[in-house]
Amino acid sequence: MLIAASLSSLPTGNALAKAASQQALLLRELYRDERVTARKRRETLEDIRKILTDIVIARASAEDELEVPRLLTETSQIKAFF
Repeated sequence: MLIAASLSSLPTGNALAKAASQQALLLRELYRDERVTARKRRETLEDIRKILTDIVIARASAEDELEVPRLLTETSQIKAFF
């Protein structure tokens, strides 16, 4: 009797088709959302790489700018010995 009651609660006909249609719709939405998420992750990683590249360039430029006064100071010190 328990099995018969369980079987009678299962969807049939139109209800089953509607449930399958809803599940298919949910799966399509999930797939779309996953694609959107993956695309946004790729775009974010690309932005991060660009920012890191800019940081590396800025750091190298700053190091170069700091080296010039150091070289001038060393040159002046060397000239002072002669």
